[in-house]
Amino acid sequence: MSGKNLQVPSGRIPAGVYISITVESRGCWKSAISVLSSDRSVVWGNTVTLPSHTSPALSVEIRASYKAGRMLGSGKVIRKLQMSWDELLDHGDEPFDVSFPPVRNVCPSLTLRAAAVHACDDQDNTLSDSLVDSDITRDTDPGHARLARYMRSRMVFLLNDAVQHFQSVLDQYNLGGALVTRFKKCGDIDDITRAISLRREALTLCPPGHPRRDTILNNLAYALKTRYDELYVSEDLNEAIDRYRESHLSTQLDHPECHVTLYNLSVVLCSRFMHTRKNGDIEEAIQLCQEALASLPSLHPDRSVVYAWLQRTYLSRYCIQHNPTDLSSAMEHFRLSSTHPTEGFPQCIMVAIEWAGQAEIYQHESALEAYQMCFELFDSHVMSRSSIFSRREAATAFHGAQSLPVDAASCAMRRDNLRHAVELLEQGRGQQWSLTSRLRTPLEDLWSANPQLAQRLSELSKHLSHAQGSTGSTDPAAADRAATEYRRLTGQWKAAVAEIRNLRAFSRFLLPPSYEDLQAAAHQGPVIILIASQYSCSAIIVPTSGDPHNVPLPAVSLTELNNLKDHFSRANIFTSCLSAILFHPVFKNDLNILILQLSRFRVFVD
Repeated sequence: MSGKNLQVPSGRIPAGVYISITVESRGCWKSAISVLSSDRSVVWGNTVTLPSHTSPALSVEIRASYKAGRMLGSGKVIRKLQMSWDELLDHGDEPFDVSFPPVRNVCPSLTLRAAAVHACDDQDNTLSDSLVDSDITRDTDPGHARLARYMRSRMVFLLNDAVQHFQSVLDQYNLGGALVTRFKKCGDIDDITRAISLRREALTLCPPGHPRRDTILNNLAYALKTRYDELYVSEDLNEAIDRYRESHLSTQLDHPECHVTLYNLSVVLCSRFMHTRKNGDIEEAIQLCQEALASLPSLHPDRSVVYAWLQRTYLSRYCIQHNPTDLSSAMEHFRLSSTHPTEGFPQCIMVAIEWAGQAEIYQHESALEAYQMCFELFDSHVMSRSSIFSRREAATAFHGAQSLPVDAASCAMRRDNLRHAVELLEQGRGQQWSLTSRLRTPLEDLWSANPQLAQRLSELSKHLSHAQGSTGSTDPAAADRAATEYRRLTGQWKAAVAEIRNLRAFSRFLLPPSYEDLQAAAHQGPVIILIASQYSCSAIIVPTSGDPHNVPLPAVSLTELNNLKDHFSRANIFTSCLSAILFHPVFKNDLNILILQLSRFRVFVD
């Protein structure tokens, strides 16, 4: 038996896949649990003798297991097959394929080879060794189901039900995991203490050399770290380090999950460094992350995770030792994480937003680059979304994105780059207006001017987005193929954009508007733009010609302006509200220069 294109409908990544064959009322036979290869294929190699007289047909299920070793319960059904014995044996002694309806746009298939044999005396005894205890299955499967429903709905009663089901079969591994999850949700110390106790008991049942010991070591270490994060008991952290270190020392360097062990140990060492300030811990934490990166192919999806953790380790050391090199290294790994090709656009955008925030906090020169990265990624994310609803949906997950335009403009102003401040402000505002209005997107404009080129760019964007969000592979050959495909799509996309920019009226396609273009709005008189950011409050005067002018407002805070904005929303006449602002005591000294010329100016407030 073997299978191809096997995927779990929910998208969850299984520890392995196995075959389950129903054997009348006695239960079911299970094959070995085998790990999927990089192309989602698997070969079980099991042979089983089945009594044809006990049922009219062969009943087979392909199931996903979320535990690499012996599993209680039945896992998740991928596909089911029923076939009469005659139909099965019609293929003779040759392998044949059975295809199934698609799962997530891919059609799975099963390859079987069957032959008729004479009944033997010990047939039932041989089969019974592989039969599953149906009572355990009936208790464990509902626990898995309720835990899965809790992960989607976050309803605590489902989590309580899962704990009760796992307790009923004394499944210590699953019960411990459910207790840790419930502790993180509800904060009951008894839950995490019991989870640690269960995992310690499980560890005693798996001496060194046992195939399950490494998994239990990691689970115990995770539970200890979880309790430390709540209670800050150093003994928990020290034991977590010891458990992760034992797991690391017992893991071969060529093991496909070696980088996970390195990462986990790095996390706890960094936590201890922040508590004890011992330089050896943070040095080892950084080295472990670098080793994890070295073990991963260039397009492995976990590289982005390691990049993100490396920036945290460097930033942690900078906070203690104040070495500018560490700060620059942290920002560089923000950059690498936000542009890694296996991450989808939403995740990259969130990383870029965090990058901008951290660069602002530590006043690093990369802040302006981080803001620009946010806008570029956001453009790529929403470009192929044609409807207003889909544009809004694309942006709802980004906490803090609403203030990006004014924060970016404030950043550019503080670096005396007023032209770029105006450009960034208008680029960000344009993106946000496209989400809340019926403004046409650049791609929609292109559809009107050149439908063929718009179609090509739209298709390339979708393929590139899929390639960027797809799962990488630890198989070097598969990783090389994925890298080649990604570079090919990127080259085609850039070539299409360059062709578009050669079209009349599309020279700034997917680029921020230029200051010269924006200055056209001031042809009837200078324009004042009030920029209220959490980092500074200023005004930019855009004249009819020449460079813009900066008017700092040091006595004005964002909180005060938000209060005044509320007065705007309750007013019926704009001019009366404007007067209330301009003659408010807060503005008395800062806006004199603006008041003198206000009658000739148009004012925009951000």
